Amino acid sequence: MKFNLFILSLVTLPLLSGCITMTAPTNAYIHNETINGQKAIEVELVNVKLSLTLTDHKLSALQSSEIRHFISQQGSSYKQRILVSGSQDNLIRYLPQLSQLLIEQGINQDKQRFQPTSNIAKNQLVFISEYFQAIAPGCNDDLIADLGCANSRNLAMMIADPAQLLRAAPRAPTDANKAVSAIKAYRAGEPMQSSSLSGFGKDEQ
Repeated sequence: MKFNLFILSLVTLPLLSGCITMTAPTNAYIHNETINGQKAIEVELVNVKLSLTLTDHKLSALQSSEIRHFISQQGSSYKQRILVSGSQDNLIRYLPQLSQLLIEQGINQDKQRFQPTSNIAKNQLVFISEYFQAIAPGCNDDLIADLGCANSRNLAMMIADPAQLLRAAPRAPTDANKAVSAIKAYRAGEPMQSSSLSGFGKDEQ
């Protein structure tokens, strides 16, 4: 009886195992590296030009308004670099007013450039706004969470100056002598001077 039961179990085992089928994983669990993942952000250089005809020794209210509107049309002033071209006499005459006007619009002096040229009319000034523009990549519209592409898209849409995708922002000026003296004191085993806010605002005796 035991022998017959053992033979029956051997016969039914292949039949039972044949009922087990392996299916391919569903699309929800497949991560296609060729479709998803971090996407490169394309950056393009944009140049926009404005020409003004000079009629007086200073800019008129209408011309100043045109410059403000020109800058605001390009979006954030933080990313813009302004090149002003004209005759040398006109640049000398209008430079103080132009520089102050650009600063009021958020264009710092390090992003202003005045270039004398004889290629344009003597009674004209040409403004060129130059800036980089980040192109947000398109992501898959399906059930798969494409976090890499979403991260690239958000970065392209949020970055203030897309030029920083190509090169880092310049560092702020620092006191090099103070930094070096601290390193020398540390290497020499000298006590480090600690700063405290307890005496802040008090006159030194």
